[in-house]
This record gives sequence, structure tokens and C-alpha cells, in this order.
Amino acid sequence: MCRLLAFVSNRATTARKLVGEREFESFLGLSFEHGDGWGIGWHDGDGELNVEKDVEAAHASDLLDKLARTTEMDAMVLHLRKASPGMGVTFENTHPFSSGKLAFAHNGWIRPAAELKRLLAPAARDALRGTTDSERYFKLLLAQVEEAGSVELALPKLLERVRGSFRYTALNFVLLTERRLYAVCDFSQEAANRRGDPDYYTLGYRRTAGSVVVGSSGSWGDRPSWASLANHQALVVDRDSLQTRLLQVG
Repeated sequence: MCRLLAFVSNRATTARKLVGEREFESFLGLSFEHGDGWGIGWHDGDGELNVEKDVEAAHASDLLDKLARTTEMDAMVLHLRKASPGMGVTFENTHPFSSGKLAFAHNGWIRPAAELKRLLAPAARDALRGTTDSERYFKLLLAQVEEAGSVELALPKLLERVRGSFRYTALNFVLLTERRLYAVCDFSQEAANRRGDPDYYTLGYRRTAGSVVVGSSGSWGDRPSWASLANHQALVVDRDSLQTRLLQVG
């Protein structure tokens, strides 16, 4: 189980400035529990995707601290990992996973992971680098998008397919593309209740005149300024206009 933070902005700035010092520190504080690595993917105006990862806890990382304070970016995905049982704490298993200019980070687990792998085409299976269900989930999303023609059209079929064939805690993810940021909130309420926190898998978002920020529960500072995504709902943010749309995906 993991924590997610993402944003898009109409101008390049640092993560700490855009998210806010207090809220960024609040998010980093979650790595005392979710301390099995961190990863960040960002666009800085040149159109290319940059990715940095490490297996240490985010709150102890000098590299992440430097990136958040000094690197200007206009879109970002940041992931704090809490490794699922049996999934190694390795660089290859650390989110975000990427393909071309896309960055993907997942919160939750899907079982059995071996069955997810069997759904992939041989080329996608051969391209896997780690052992996580999350990387397989990303590859399945890519295949579904290629078949459907867009992320929006792919999401309902993808989620229905996984819900119907697998056990899972959450299918939550954030996906950064050249044109949009997607945040999907889709989870097992039973799994959240078992944790003793019915809002654990909830994703929220905050809109301002110049940015949209998305985050897992526990990272929200000024709660009234954030809106929650309902379960089985996705947020789509256009990076050029910052317009947002909500999609029902279940």
C-alpha cells in the first residue's frame, strides 16, 4: 500500500512551492510508514519525462529534498511505497513506472499477480523489469489504451476486467501524459474498513487559478480547500487549460 501525490501547473515551479511547504512536509511524513522507497516523474517544459527513484524512505532522502526544492516542473507524479508482502524492495519495483512520456503510480495490491502477467502480450511480458502487480497493471492499462484509442475509453473496461477477475485492495492510480493528468479512485471499501480507516484509499484534489494537485488521504493540509473523489470515480485534468472533468468508472 502506498501514497500518491501529483500536480499540473500553468508554469514551471518547484514541488514544495506549488504544493505548499506544510502540505509537502505532511506528505513526506507519511513515509515513516510508507518507507520502502520513493519515485518521482516530472515534465519541466521540454516535453521529456524525467524520473528519479530510490529504495530509501522519502523523509531521509537528500536527493528528493533537493529535487523538491530546486527543480522546476510543470507536472509531477510522486509515489511513496509500502511494499506488499512478498514484493521485494528493489529499484525495479519502485514507482512510478514509465513508458515514453507516460508516468504511472499505483496504490493498492492486486492478486494473483501471476494472472495479471498472463493477460499481457508476449512483448509486454518481456518488457517487465520488476515483480510487482503494479507494473503489470500499468502494462495492462497501456494495452487497453492502445485497443480503445484513449485513456478515457479504456478505463471502464480495464477496471471492470480487473474487478471481475482479481482480488484487490485498491486499483487507485495517477497517470501523467503529455496532455493530461488522470487520477483514478477505485477501491475495496471492505479493505479500507479492515485497516480501521474507511478513507485510507480516498483521493482528493485541490484546484487553484494556476494548478491542480491530487493526493492520497493523509496528505491534505487545509481540508476545506480539497475535494474528494468518490469511489469508482476518475479525475481528468487538461494540462493546457487546467480544466477538470469527473468520470464515473464503475
